[in-house]
Amino acid sequence: MTSPQKTTVVDQIEFGPVPESFAWVLPVPGPATVALSSDALFNNLDAVTKTVIAPPPLACPPSDCGAGGMGGAGGGGGGMPAEVVPARGTVDPYELVFTQPGSAQSIKDWLAAGGFAVDAGTSALIDSLATVQGYGFVALKMVPPAGVSVARPIRVTLQGSVPTLPMRFSRAGAPMVLPTRLYVVAGARADTQNMPSVAVSLDNLVWNWDTGMSNYAALRQDAFNVVGGGGWVVEHAAPFPVSTFKSDMLALATMQPAASGWGKDAGEASSGCTADMDAIFDGLDPNATWVTRFEGNLAPAGLMNDLTVGTSANQMAVPSTIVVKEGATEGTPPACPDPCGSGGMGGMGGMASGSGGAGGMPSGSGGSGGMGGSGGMGGSGGTHAACTPGEQVECACPGGTPGAQACNQDGTGFESCQCLAPEDKGGCGCEAAGAGAGSAGVALGFLALASGLVRRRRADRS
Repeated sequence: MTSPQKTTVVDQIEFGPVPESFAWVLPVPGPATVALSSDALFNNLDAVTKTVIAPPPLACPPSDCGAGGMGGAGGGGGGMPAEVVPARGTVDPYELVFTQPGSAQSIKDWLAAGGFAVDAGTSALIDSLATVQGYGFVALKMVPPAGVSVARPIRVTLQGSVPTLPMRFSRAGAPMVLPTRLYVVAGARADTQNMPSVAVSLDNLVWNWDTGMSNYAALRQDAFNVVGGGGWVVEHAAPFPVSTFKSDMLALATMQPAASGWGKDAGEASSGCTADMDAIFDGLDPNATWVTRFEGNLAPAGLMNDLTVGTSANQMAVPSTIVVKEGATEGTPPACPDPCGSGGMGGMGGMASGSGGAGGMPSGSGGSGGMGGSGGMGGSGGTHAACTPGEQVECACPGGTPGAQACNQDGTGFESCQCLAPEDKGGCGCEAAGAGAGSAGVALGFLALASGLVRRRRADRS
């Protein structure tokens, strides 16, 4: 097993209601490098890994009419969001301090000077972390402006392998339930080692034609009920399009620097983007990098121990795009389209990279022959003259895993193939360096997004 070199944690807090000020404190087991990250990082990770439920194909009779014009096939692509998501308005740190290992009193003094209450339990935890385990602390004080409820992410890089994410300190000031999202970047599917985790069971997944929705939210809540407030739900685990993601982030930083959240001008934003991409993905094979997405609703009992993450014994992917099984529906399905209508328009391909070929000329009798449509830009385009709205067909994804594409609402063609984008060359201009390794020899990066205020300022009352 290669000797580990570093571990990176990127942390972001969403809070509500907006406090007068709050403090964010992270225990660290040794020297740490602290820098600001961007909200766009989490926004785009969410876009790539969030669960999308698609309806089953409609059961429509086959057409006995002549074929209309054949549209050109769309180019390759799909998987990444059609548009890169910019950063939201966030609050930057007002004050940053770093205390050396073993200095319990210094962090207590800093909290007291900022007007933050430290109860007996928190004080005892600080003493234990500092004097028994030798931890230091990275601490930030933030003063959110009116209407801003999102903190700018903080990137902390630690020396050596640290497959443990500090959770115990979040008990101080946390609400009764702390919604938390955790992304683990690694060379394989990751799993929690000292807390239970479950995947959402899809055996009873049902699509309702009347509402245009599935019961996935209820099944997800069932999974949360299994682990209670002391465990995690795995919502996504799959190979990640590293090169495409890095290229998209760098493009956002250079072309829309202010919207990227990494800086005010292209130079500053590009530098910040590159530093983030280096810290998170360096040392990992871009063609064999996984992202595992965990969701947690953590009760105080679930914050009693730090979270340890390692390689999962189950290396099956948990895909983001899920097609409901045929027959697993309720309600009234939409009517099938007239199979002998006008000749079909060529299918438009999905928006992604690469350009589709030109559409074919119309052929066949039956219905008025239409002009073959142009091939789509990017992802797998529709290749039929017409399709049934909501109809699903399988499409090929990189690595041999199947994806799905749905017929659009007007029946003129198929949407882009829903799967992870194929890897391409390029990236964020990041040169390879060392990376941390997890407990099973797999490099690990942590990215966490916690909803809820973790440190509330003590109110000043006269």
